[in-house]
Amino acid sequence: MHGGQLSFDPVSGHGFGKPRSDDHYGWWYDEHAQIARSTAGAGTGRAARLAVGSLAIRDGYRSAHQAARSALRCVIGSAEYQHYTGQDLIRSRKRTVDGQQGWEMITDVGVRPVGDGATGDRIRLLVVDAGAPGSFSIFVGVSPLGDSRRTKIVNATVADLRIGY
Repeated sequence: MHGGQLSFDPVSGHGFGKPRSDDHYGWWYDEHAQIARSTAGAGTGRAARLAVGSLAIRDGYRSAHQAARSALRCVIGSAEYQHYTGQDLIRSRKRTVDGQQGWEMITDVGVRPVGDGATGDRIRLLVVDAGAPGSFSIFVGVSPLGDSRRTKIVNATVADLRIGY
């Protein structure tokens, strides 16, 4: 599974579908994702997502840290958080992938319960300056709050991230 300059081994099972080209985050390029949708009555009703791609470096992005903050705002501003109630920043720190500098942010995002009572997601976002001219590489892992199995999968995927294919 690859997007931008980042790659990881696809997740097998646990409800995650086959890797696919995706355009969920319309401000990304070269986006590829795996998604695990909950079935009615079997979970929180919120989807888990593993995605990698590329962000164009625009004026104002002087660092992976700035790009990560902006990307997180964009993710939270997406339609899946239209019932947004708030967020709790868990971690914001420097992180390297294969020796390349990056920035990681983890936040819990609350949503007003609708339907089955789902209350939000944990978002784990990582932006890396992987050396591709004019772009940063990005990873986003989303797991429904309280879904420890899928949170572990996101964490294992971050540990598996590497530069290159």
